[in-house]
Amino acid sequence: MGNTPCERGASLVETLVALGVASILVTTAAPWFSGIVTDVRRSSETNELLADLALARADAVRSGHRVVLCVSGDQATCASSGQWSQGRIVFQDLNNNAQRDDGERIVVVRESIAPDWVIKGNASVASYVSYHPVGRSRLVNGAFQAGTLTICPASDVPIKGVEIVISSAGRARSQPSALSECR
Repeated sequence: MGNTPCERGASLVETLVALGVASILVTTAAPWFSGIVTDVRRSSETNELLADLALARADAVRSGHRVVLCVSGDQATCASSGQWSQGRIVFQDLNNNAQRDDGERIVVVRESIAPDWVIKGNASVASYVSYHPVGRSRLVNGAFQAGTLTICPASDVPIKGVEIVISSAGRARSQPSALSECR
């Protein structure tokens, strides 16, 4: 007797071979896919921060008032310590003190990012970036403000990151960065 159409199917050996090939493909593709997810996240965080910097600068020019982008854990006031990863706000700084006070309009609020990601600034941009009405970045004391914000996945080993470099004229640009670690 031959096989009828209802009796066709895969044998146990054929099924095991197919599962073996599928597991090899998944094992090989997982690190590659993880790398893509990391690259997309890095790009997303970079673009969002660049957009916030551009918005702060444009709002300062448009409004004729100093506008500040600062680290904010509560999304209402500027934090006195911590990294940019905990969240940030953009606000009009009417009294030029780089601290959000009552009556100062919040332009943008950003929540904290995933705990396995880091955004940190060097000394001059560790807690805030302030734009003067002519579009230049300035510290509270009036000195020019230039610095670097680094975005990277948290790591104790060498990792790819992105640096956002803010020039003395207030322009922000991004560039890739090879980091020895990211904390």
